[in-house]
Amino acid sequence: MCQIGSLRILALNSLKPSYRTFVKNSASKFAMLQWHIHEVIDKSRELMACCCKVLKKKSSIVSRSMQLDG
Repeated sequence: MCQIGSLRILALNSLKPSYRTFVKNSASKFAMLQWHIHEVIDKSRELMACCCKVLKKKSSIVSRSMQLDG
């Protein structure tokens, strides 16, 4: 049974050297892009959590204010 890694190496070796370099560079750039996307997702989650905390605080302040006025 063939493994995916050896199939990739076989496919890469069958390409012309210039294409081989292009494929390796593209894979490297894609990996870097993927890493940046995960960073953005993580930061977005942090920001959303922070916004939720602020909204909860504002909501409790508003409800307390309404109780005092009512």
